[in-house]
Amino acid sequence: MVEMLESSGIKKERVILVNNPTYYHDDFSETKGEDMVPCRSAESAATYAAACLEAGKEIGVTSIDIHKMFAEDPRGRRLFTDGLHFSPSGSELLLNEIWPFIEKKVHEFSGTSSLEQQLPYWMSIRETFKTKCSK
Repeated sequence: MVEMLESSGIKKERVILVNNPTYYHDDFSETKGEDMVPCRSAESAATYAAACLEAGKEIGVTSIDIHKMFAEDPRGRRLFTDGLHFSPSGSELLLNEIWPFIEKKVHEFSGTSSLEQQLPYWMSIRETFKTKCSK
């Protein structure tokens, strides 16, 4: 993935790798049914998370270990809606962990500590879409 980004002109110094969080197979299979359950386990998720960090280290890319962070958080399963996808509290935990890294990268490469809005604010164009969709 990092090589693909580099081939597109994105320097690896700008890349942040985030490994996968913990996984609760029983919760996911209970919610989705056995025919929808991926072939993974908590152990394979941990192995993949460690490999992601090792790969980041080998190629010199900033890496964030959210697997460990989620595994050590006392809220455990409540950080997920179904054992795989984040609940609001899981999303907030992820954001709080990665935001300082994003701010640092933005500051390093733009000289500012804030992100500038690139597209129009959705509220400023919603009437356009409301009109088109209601016809």
